[in-house]
Amino acid sequence: MKLSNHESALISYIRTLCFEDLLDAFDGLMFKAGKASKDAEKVLGAGDHLNHSGFLERSQRLENLANLLGIANDDYRDHIFPELNEPQKKQGVTLMTPSDPGEIIHLFEVIKKYNVQCSLELQSKDSVDPLVSIVGAQVDTEYIERPGGPDAVWVKLDDSELTFDLGLHSFSKHISDCQIDICIASEENAAWFNSGIIPDEGIVKANDYESHSYQEKYLVIELNDAPKASATSQKIEEYCHNGFSISEFDYDPQGFVTVTLSRAGEEV
Repeated sequence: MKLSNHESALISYIRTLCFEDLLDAFDGLMFKAGKASKDAEKVLGAGDHLNHSGFLERSQRLENLANLLGIANDDYRDHIFPELNEPQKKQGVTLMTPSDPGEIIHLFEVIKKYNVQCSLELQSKDSVDPLVSIVGAQVDTEYIERPGGPDAVWVKLDDSELTFDLGLHSFSKHISDCQIDICIASEENAAWFNSGIIPDEGIVKANDYESHSYQEKYLVIELNDAPKASATSQKIEEYCHNGFSISEFDYDPQGFVTVTLSRAGEEV
């Protein structure tokens, strides 16, 4: 493939960027990818299949772009996978893959179950140095339900506690043959968690995750249609009785309210 001058310049420039630059780009793109994915579900709930496909395609394109930008830069790979030795790095590039709150809690529970220590670097887009750095801590985690939302993922490392609100953060992970890496990012900050060495049994359990262990439902209330609005409100009430909680409201000036309901746990 012959590259144009502009394409060659772009590749050369990406190679000069530092980890913090690529981290900002990755976090921003993943945040927008997550928003596009949620928009796809919302318009599907309104019966708009054409825009549903469009949002899904946009989400996937942004995820691919984020991953490709990251792996194209040596400094970015060195910061995300510091425990990998040089021979392992040369065998190939490992990508962080999109995840969800349920899977992230599952992974922290695996780290906790096998009594493996966990490290953290909390990065800010406005600072070169980490805001928080913790090495070799015991981990605990919990899914927090809040009446009226938003729900959150709570993580504790020794005496330090962090809470990540759903809707404001994106989640990604990497499971190698002996370790777990987790990233929870917002528009402002990114928390990078890295486990110690996990036994083979734990890695098997880490990969044994059912996606239905965390769910989101999107229901659209048509304010201009009283019977439909009433029926939708009853459905929302039924979901709340079954363990869901309302995590977000989106109002459309045309008279539609999209309600996001979230739940962690087994499927009903």
